[in-house]
Amino acid sequence: MSLSAPKTHVPKTPVPKSHLPKTPVASGRVSLAKAPAAQTIFVCAKCAKKLPGRLGAKAVRAILKDALKRRGAGKDGGKVRIVQAGCFDLCPKRRQVLASGRTLANARLVVMDTPIDPDAALDLLLD
Repeated sequence: MSLSAPKTHVPKTPVPKSHLPKTPVASGRVSLAKAPAAQTIFVCAKCAKKLPGRLGAKAVRAILKDALKRRGAGKDGGKVRIVQAGCFDLCPKRRQVLASGRTLANARLVVMDTPIDPDAALDLLLD
């Protein structure tokens, strides 16, 4: 006999923006607040350490930031934040895993080959 928690249903579709409150709503100790960036990109730190040349997540983040600046991103479409994340448990050899709200809403991750092509990755990551 095994004692396990009952499985709960998790919807696969993202919550439409129309269903989110426009102002912070407090419910006990949990509340919603407006995000400081319109979009967020997550860089897997573990993958970045294993890239040829051991670039590291900070270097991958800088490469993506430079590409965003060249594109002029952040002016019309809102600010884009690039953050270092933990492992996504995909762990491809000599490749970098990235994610964004857009890709995670579709249960997808972006896997980037080396040498890094930031423009191709940004096309997949951003709305």
